[in-house]
Amino acid sequence: MIINKEELALSNLESWTRKLSFDCRQQRFDACVVFLKSDNLSSIQLNSLASQLPQEELADVFKNSIFSRQTDYVLGRLSARKAVLTALGNDPFHKISDSQNLRILPGVFNQPVLSAHGQANRLGVSISHRCGSAVALAFDRRHPMALDLECIDPAQEIVFQQFVDSDELQSIRSSLSGLTHLEQISLIWTCKEALGKVMGCGLTVPSDFLAVAGAEPSLCFEQPQGSVSGWRGLFRNCPQFSWYAWKLEDYWLTVVAPAQSRLIFISPSL
Repeated sequence: MIINKEELALSNLESWTRKLSFDCRQQRFDACVVFLKSDNLSSIQLNSLASQLPQEELADVFKNSIFSRQTDYVLGRLSARKAVLTALGNDPFHKISDSQNLRILPGVFNQPVLSAHGQANRLGVSISHRCGSAVALAFDRRHPMALDLECIDPAQEIVFQQFVDSDELQSIRSSLSGLTHLEQISLIWTCKEALGKVMGCGLTVPSDFLAVAGAEPSLCFEQPQGSVSGWRGLFRNCPQFSWYAWKLEDYWLTVVAPAQSRLIFISPSL
């Protein structure tokens, strides 16, 4: 796969990369987050980007999906590849011979499963995409993680509310009192999405099982517009995991990681 600077400019892609570092049992585990966003991507540009992906990853989505879904899917797969290559210490904007051996295939719950050789085989990936934006996480499989990206969309408020109970809302309200009701319930939704991903079951379990429990300040996330406040919390029925969340403009970025580990560093950029 080749993702070069000319193609990024041609496709009007906004791109950023961050490294998250966790301390767990006196070991350091690094993970790489890659974000891609494109406004008004043309069909020619989409096909150009899609041509960089293995054909078996494209067959279903290009047969059965509308253009916006195809765009999100391709951006998600490209961000996942960039995350994997960056996590391996390679420059993703140049040709990497091993990248042709990377496959990100759907599991039985439609979760992304990385198939690779060499050092890439130790990594897992998590992907989320919404409304022309995609984000991916590459992480050491010994330190299981997942992420979710969710628009703070008033049109989805009724949906979000159905997945939130009053105890959950009360547990985070004092720490997130500066946020609107919509922002609070969409945060809870995205925490549940990410927890379902790290457990490999998605939202196929009852919403109550994925309930959040509390929130506290965490590390800030550096963006070109300035520092973004972060929060950390736990889960009511899954105390082995914790969540981290940042409100980046009009969407939430949420990461779930083992509760026994602590996020100790976020790189300003890579």
